[in-house]
Amino acid sequence: MARQLEYVVLFTVAATEPGGEGGEDSVVLVAWEILSAANNQVIDREQLYVRPTEFIAHGSTLPVGITTDAVQSATPLSVVLKQFHAAVTKLTGGFCLLTCGPQAIRGLLHPEAQRCEILPENYFYHYLDLVTEFTRAFPDFQQLPNLESMGEFLGVDVSGSGPLHELKLLSSVVQKLIAQGHRFGTPQEVQQDCDLDVSTNSSSVKENCVVRLRGLPFQASLKDVQRFLVGLNVVPGAIIFGINATGRRTGEAVVVLETAEQADLALKRHKHYLRERYVEVYEATPSDFLDMQGSVQDGQPDRSTFVRMQGIPYRASEADIAEFFDPEATTRGGEKGVFIVLLPNGRATGDAFAIFPSEKEVESAMQKDRCNLGSRYVELYKSSLKEFQMVLERSGTAEQKSHFVDMLGLKLSSSASAADEMGGRERTCVKLRGLPWSATADTVVDFFGDLREDIVTGGVHIVLNSVNRPTGDCYVRMKSVAAAGSASDQLHKQYIDVRYIEVFQCSGDEVVHALMDRGGARGSAPYRSGGGGGRGGGGRRRRPSGGTTVKCRGLPYSTTEREVADFFRDYDVSESDVELIYNSSNRPAGIALVSFQSQHLAQTAIRQKDRKHIGRRYVELSMN
Repeated sequence: MARQLEYVVLFTVAATEPGGEGGEDSVVLVAWEILSAANNQVIDREQLYVRPTEFIAHGSTLPVGITTDAVQSATPLSVVLKQFHAAVTKLTGGFCLLTCGPQAIRGLLHPEAQRCEILPENYFYHYLDLVTEFTRAFPDFQQLPNLESMGEFLGVDVSGSGPLHELKLLSSVVQKLIAQGHRFGTPQEVQQDCDLDVSTNSSSVKENCVVRLRGLPFQASLKDVQRFLVGLNVVPGAIIFGINATGRRTGEAVVVLETAEQADLALKRHKHYLRERYVEVYEATPSDFLDMQGSVQDGQPDRSTFVRMQGIPYRASEADIAEFFDPEATTRGGEKGVFIVLLPNGRATGDAFAIFPSEKEVESAMQKDRCNLGSRYVELYKSSLKEFQMVLERSGTAEQKSHFVDMLGLKLSSSASAADEMGGRERTCVKLRGLPWSATADTVVDFFGDLREDIVTGGVHIVLNSVNRPTGDCYVRMKSVAAAGSASDQLHKQYIDVRYIEVFQCSGDEVVHALMDRGGARGSAPYRSGGGGGRGGGGRRRRPSGGTTVKCRGLPYSTTEREVADFFRDYDVSESDVELIYNSSNRPAGIALVSFQSQHLAQTAIRQKDRKHIGRRYVELSMN
């Protein structure tokens, strides 16, 4: 609905441009101009430099016309926003912020305020977008609307550059609109909160509005993801965490935004930080979201009364886990409210879920995070019905499924378990070892030659490590035991390019077990992506697998094997090559041992990565 405001507050923000691929930008200037809509005159104008919360990152560049000296001697953002607040609260009538596009408010102001632990005033959650207003005023405008094209259309001098020129040009275009009698429309709204614990109807997942986050901390909650995307409007219930074959989080999530424009803003947060980890952001599709959403029924209400446990002793029973939470919290139905996650062979994974009668009980239960169960300290994460159901469907026994269906009124998918899908105990699969890193599913199919006709549709699974890089292994499901035997006999030590490939016959159970240990695979459902959670459970300590070991000292205490492997990704290091060291209290010591395939690689890594950062801490490297 069109309306006429008494004041329009033009608002611009300038920030550093990150160097390289992605990274956080720092706000270095806030500028505004207050226009009286009644007489179309400027009544106040201000430009204030902002001192970044941290030193400007190496490789970042300042906007045109802004010097390092001006920024370093400036005041913090909190002081600048107080001055802005003093200016707008003097106005005697209604006002609304106006920007050119969403970047200033959604992409810069809100993320920077959150990093500085500033709660923005209510007026920062509503703004007018000049592009939208101009398009309403001139619906037949043929060019891409930006400040320059809009200014030229209205006869405004558009020469110049830099953020201060941008404010001047913005003012000229708005004054032209007001002079022509333009009445402003409904402001854009910035989401302050969102109901995350509901299920999303598939009809609300639109093309070009979906993004994939990769590298999330495994303990990240729905609220953490929403905070990472602060300033952007997330569709209610449209954050889905990825789960691998063993039922653990992969470190990925797929998120649906309200508009394609906001999805584009989310992509600009590639390699921004969530806690001490940077998060990669990529484009995704509605089918990616629906695939990850799995079999959770549309419209089925979610309930945040679930706690996920990692690191429980392998011999712990449901009764032991229920007793672990006493007296702080009581699980629903005592031991009946505990789900221990199992491997296909019936062995415990070290993970479990505890179900509580209320969210208040969950808060009480979280007080037991990192407390000991037996001789092991246990990590606790808030979970959801969606995650619980996905893990139950993939890893639950028939008895467990029947119990929780009755207890929670779930509607489980009728699809077979992962092990059954792969053929169970029958030796209907083959393992390929020694693939080139660049090999794809098509490469593998071509390798099989005439035997390709015996490959089950979607049966090629290229194994990935915890940072989604190929390990050189691959599993292929064949149509019969005989076909798998023929492939093993005929293809063993045949070549792909200059590498010979080892081929072994194996069972479906062996494949699922291997994929669980590795964390995932690429090429075919259900093992779509790599990843794995935390340190695993049950007290296992993986020893590095290679021969030359490097000692890393100074790690953040929350660092996982995956993050260390990611740090050394250019040196053929996988998660299984990393051992985190713990002190006598079973707490992280900030040290890791990393195994390299050769002394040359180890020395090169030390030379190139010593004193580089993991998270916000630099790491010292030395030969062990």
